[in-house]
Amino acid sequence: MLLKIDLLKLKLNQVNQINIDNVVTIDPSYYENTDIKNIGDVKIKGKVIYHGEDEFEILLNIKCELTLICCVSLKDVKMPVDIDVNEYISQMDENIEENNKIINNTIDLIPIIWQNIILEVPLKVIDR
Repeated sequence: MLLKIDLLKLKLNQVNQINIDNVVTIDPSYYENTDIKNIGDVKIKGKVIYHGEDEFEILLNIKCELTLICCVSLKDVKMPVDIDVNEYISQMDENIEENNKIINNTIDLIPIIWQNIILEVPLKVIDR
């Protein structure tokens, strides 16, 4: 499962931005050891903008539905997720996480998407 974006056209000024409009499926191995029971298809819209000096801005809207487990009844609870992401990534940044690195002028957006989804998971879920 990859959502690789080729950044070379941006760097060569062939395009001003790269638009993203995809639906991806998160592999269940990502959420094996989490409180997430299932993740529906993830809709991603956004763009990647080049700011020079090998710095890229990634603007995304991520929508999906998580299935979590109620901590009281153990029933499934559906939780809609709608996240706006604004990240800056630079090839010069040595402190950037390994998953978010630009390799061969491409970046895989799945780790960025996953990091933002997992941050939305509440500590406790109670079905009402």
